[in-house]
Amino acid sequence: MRYVRQQNLDILGEATDLNSFLFGTERAVLSMARPVLMKIQQSRCFYCRAVLTAAATQVDHFVPWARYPVDLGHNFVLADSRCNAEKGDRLPAYEHLETWVKRNATHGDEIADELAKAGIMTELAVSNRITYWAYEQTQAARGLTWLRGKDAMIPLEEDWRLLFTS
Repeated sequence: MRYVRQQNLDILGEATDLNSFLFGTERAVLSMARPVLMKIQQSRCFYCRAVLTAAATQVDHFVPWARYPVDLGHNFVLADSRCNAEKGDRLPAYEHLETWVKRNATHGDEIADELAKAGIMTELAVSNRITYWAYEQTQAARGLTWLRGKDAMIPLEEDWRLLFTS
């Protein structure tokens, strides 16, 4: 396990448990992330910007749980149930990635502080590396990304890496 951790240190960082990375974790009680995300997102869906209602608000893993089964707080966004279901285990399109990067640059410390109180692990550098890795894999495979709607899949924009350099 030490060897595997050492080989993946640039992706994992120091905080991520290797066992969790390799074998996944039980999903945390994500509802604890709602209050801070509701405030930061101004009670709007991360993807479609519609006003969120209590009954239809879900915490979504921006980089899908199927790709990275670890609950990292900066990876969470609030989505209405329709957008969350339509996105499913797909990687969000460039415009959503741009919003996610800007949100974390602006509110990353606030997210970390609030979610740490709830016992949810946060490390923005690790979330950024995982997200970069997921998009890099998608680009290498010429995969599609989810924009909106049930079947709205589009190619990944070529300049997505620039979002991580500013």
